[in-house]
Amino acid sequence: MEPTSVLISYIVHSREDTKNIFGSSGTLISENWVLAHGSLLEPWTLQSNQLRSIAKDLKAGVLTKSSDRKPFIEFSVSWEVKDTGTVSPPCCGAKVIPKMSKISLSDETCDRPVLTFRTKKARLAAVWKCPLLADAFEGILSSWRFCENVAVADNELFPLLLLLRIQNGDAASSNPIVELRDVLRNFVKVLALPQRGQEVEIESTPFGNPVFINSVSTGVVSNVLGPSKSLLLTDTNAVIGCEGGPIFIKYKSGHRAVSGIVIAPLSWCRGEWVGYTLGVSLIPCLHRILDISGTNIILRSPILGPSTVRMLDRSVVVVSCGSVWGSGVLVDKATGTFLTCSHVVKEAPNSRITISNVNFSARGELVYKTPNEKSYDLAIVRVEPQEVVSLQNVSMATTLIRKRDEVVCAGFPLFSTRDQPQILPTVTRGRVSHVSVGMLQTSCCIQSGASGGPVATWPGGELVGIVVCNATSAGNKALFPHVNMAVPATIFEGPIREYLRTQDVKCLSKLENNDIIIQQRWKLSPVPLAHL
Repeated sequence: MEPTSVLISYIVHSREDTKNIFGSSGTLISENWVLAHGSLLEPWTLQSNQLRSIAKDLKAGVLTKSSDRKPFIEFSVSWEVKDTGTVSPPCCGAKVIPKMSKISLSDETCDRPVLTFRTKKARLAAVWKCPLLADAFEGILSSWRFCENVAVADNELFPLLLLLRIQNGDAASSNPIVELRDVLRNFVKVLALPQRGQEVEIESTPFGNPVFINSVSTGVVSNVLGPSKSLLLTDTNAVIGCEGGPIFIKYKSGHRAVSGIVIAPLSWCRGEWVGYTLGVSLIPCLHRILDISGTNIILRSPILGPSTVRMLDRSVVVVSCGSVWGSGVLVDKATGTFLTCSHVVKEAPNSRITISNVNFSARGELVYKTPNEKSYDLAIVRVEPQEVVSLQNVSMATTLIRKRDEVVCAGFPLFSTRDQPQILPTVTRGRVSHVSVGMLQTSCCIQSGASGGPVATWPGGELVGIVVCNATSAGNKALFPHVNMAVPATIFEGPIREYLRTQDVKCLSKLENNDIIIQQRWKLSPVPLAHL
């Protein structure tokens, strides 16, 4: 059977002796087994010190059988099954889980299959504290927060993977761990390794509400990082309740394969709300459970990510200057010339500039930067040409960018080489939301650290802009990653080409803009509209 998304729910008894139904997502991995994330237990741990203590004391790396002793939780698992009957049903007719009525949008008939949501009882059979996730939360994710409720520590539940056994009326195995290992061995054969830039699809139940069961959201694999590449970062939209839902890799053939599950749709990094969804890449984690080394399990062959992403890997760099880091892009390999944002190198020349990626690290020389707090917020940095032999410069776009054009942004938001020396650029895809004089807006997911990174055409990879910032509310109380601004290539292409031809720094003064209207636009100040 193909793995599919399920809704997991259970009753939580509050201290006021009221009953509340809590729901979240999970992944049906076989006829009798469901994979879920540890956050499923969060409401229960708030009520049970015993359960919290058990979670805290679990030994990492050991597949632990769930005790039959209290606290005992009875789960309900609901998932979609298609009716194979040949009679044409009412259009969009649906039989849904209890307390929901049959829905019919039309009395007309169509060839759509009847959607039935089957519900079964389930029990927690085993818990796995993944050592890779535990190391990640102590290391690369140490500055991240996932729970607003401080009563439950992030590192107690988030490294946990839960295995629920559906009660089908069959006799329980005398050794559920052996049965579970067999199930996981079959499951790992159909998994896919995520590659940055690949299209993905999250199937889940937002808010744990059955009204939204099997909702789909799409995006791309933005990065794969952490110990043994066990973390999957995607720009796919997800909300609370999506935890445990499967993350599918989508192929051009129309097929899809599970790559991971959602573990954190809502998070903060150094106090900044994160617009990305964090998942766990299942293959490295299941390797640890099954101790696959030396076995004959045949895994799905990995597929290379898009060529545009591989090109960006060789041109996008981390730009560090004093206490600040951002991104940059190589625009001329022959002279070692990089383009970044002025605010990224604002501490220069008092602080040293370092240009780096997985292939090299070199000291940068500041050639030019626009004045602080003034458009277009661009800077030129050079390194010795022999330092960039392993890199590839981007090509400037030869056609004008238009609203709705698909683009990709790449850079080092949230993580840099300071966090993980071998980290590759994070990529996010979106569309050009708006084009105006001196500014591009995109729907890509942009976070702190992405400033100075390229906006490139998709799938061509031609440079059409440089990321500068995203939108924030008054007082910086709220951040909007999918509303962001970039300097169009039409602004900087001419001055940079002239500088490269003449080596005259004065050519770059054209990057400084003195138009009051454009300055106001970049400050998001209202600009008077022309009257016709």
